Amino acid sequence: MTKSLATAFCAVALLSASGYVHAGGTIIGTVRYEGEAPVAKRRPVTVDAGVCGPEAVTQELVLGKRGAVQDAVVSLEGTFEGVIRPPSPPGGYVLDEKECRLSPHVVVVPAGSDLKILNSDRLNHFYRIESRTNPPVSVALPKSASAAAIHLDFPEVVELKCDIHEGEKARIVISRQPYIAVTDAEGRFEIKDVPVGDFTIIFWQESLGSQSRRVQIKEGEVTRADIILGPRKQSDFPTEPAASLSVSRLDVNVLPIITVR
Repeated sequence: MTKSLATAFCAVALLSASGYVHAGGTIIGTVRYEGEAPVAKRRPVTVDAGVCGPEAVTQELVLGKRGAVQDAVVSLEGTFEGVIRPPSPPGGYVLDEKECRLSPHVVVVPAGSDLKILNSDRLNHFYRIESRTNPPVSVALPKSASAAAIHLDFPEVVELKCDIHEGEKARIVISRQPYIAVTDAEGRFEIKDVPVGDFTIIFWQESLGSQSRRVQIKEGEVTRADIILGPRKQSDFPTEPAASLSVSRLDVNVLPIITVR
């Protein structure tokens, strides 16, 4: 992981009465993959195959037309003093479990917020979060319950996965600053209300690693920032700079159980 990526994810935004910036410029762009597309990993489903289907397909790298990269995280590097996050979306921040897949695969959640996990299939689930900055948690979600909620305080990128259904997992990006986006199925992203000035944009994808580029933002103008991510392996997800990059294997027997709602 690059130092600039960790800075982008962990930048501290001081809260003030000035509120979220509703001026400045807009950044748009696309993230694409160059090279032969890797073959998606498939594994047979042995639990709840009637709902989950006969096999599970990895979501670690999802490519669309012309190499469009879905679920790449795009963020600005820097500390944004006096800026607070925009209002939460209607319904809050949500991961929905359907056919034993968590959607979206990558979700951005402001630090200090709740994340709701919906049990749309109404199956038994036992989720774990592998974390180094936030307290590790487990989520026992029985088929009789419709949802559970977890609270996320500190900036980092964590993995949520189900111990019952192999391959059912998602990445949660916990961020203090609002200038961050996730690419759609066509590899597109948009970041609005960016302050005027020169910035470094960090592009990160869990299988392709990270790259950066400089942009200049002008008042009322749209700045385009496209990038191509090549076939690069990055097995570890970003953490705070002082933390090790390796993912700890957590003992689920000592984790606090989240209350099901």
